[in-house]
Parts: sequence; C-alpha cells; structure tokens
Amino acid sequence: MRPTLPIRLTIPVVIAIVALAGCSSDGGEATTTTSIATTTSTPGQASASPLVGKWERTGGDYSVLQGMVVEVDESGTAGTIVFVPRNQYGFREGDVKWSEFTGVSQGRVRIRDLVRDADTSLPSYITGVITMTDDDAMIEISFPSSGTFQVWTRIP
Repeated sequence: MRPTLPIRLTIPVVIAIVALAGCSSDGGEATTTTSIATTTSTPGQASASPLVGKWERTGGDYSVLQGMVVEVDESGTAGTIVFVPRNQYGFREGDVKWSEFTGVSQGRVRIRDLVRDADTSLPSYITGVITMTDDDAMIEISFPSSGTFQVWTRIP
C-alpha cells in the first residue's frame, strides 16, 4: 500500500506549491504587469516611463522598415505607428505596433510586437524584449522566438 498525505495536509501543500510557482518568472526576475508607466525592477514601485515618446527604427533586421516611427502614448499602454515607409508587409499608420508592456528588470521591458505576413499582410503579435541604453536615447528589441532584432532611436 502506498503512503498518502492526510487530506488536511494535502490542500495546504498544494496551495503553497501553486503560490511558489506563481512567484517565478522568466529568469527569476521581478515583473510588473500594467502599463510601462509603472515598469521598474521592483514590482509596484511607480516611476515615469522612459519609453513614452517617439521612436524611429534605425537598424536591425528587415531594413525596408527602417524609418518607421512609433509613438508610445502618455498612458504607456501602447506604441502606435505614426509613420511607415512603403513596405510589402502592409504596415499602416495607426497600427498598434507595441502592446502588453511588462517590466522585466531595470532597463528591460517585455512587449508584444505587431508583425505582418509578407504574402497576406495578416497581423499577429510576437514577444520581444526591449533593452534601453543608459541614457534612454536608444532601444534594441530582441525576439527570442525568431532570433531577430530591431534598433530604435528616440526622436523629438
């Protein structure tokens, strides 16, 4: 006969395991999920978002998209395309390019990035990680699922 835990002990043990599993994230780093206006390395600690403003794509993969401009709104909840060069992917002004900002650590934010199929222009979102320079003047977005990256520079 296999030994079993009494029911009174099993429930608290399961609750504790579930609670501990919910405390970890990618790489064990603290996360804050709201708008980017509250992303810091310490969950719940508010600070002004360094991503609010306009960003021009200046490097990375898919050079045909260099020159695209994304503006992150004052609420820090979305980055919308405000200028896009002619492209075969079907990106348009007004598309929400960046969404679901999640603070990962100081200077790093996880996002959902809009991508469009080259043949059909159908939209989908992939997960990327923004890494900011110390002066908040440039960001690099890496995409672990595809191995690609984008470089963006702050513009006035």
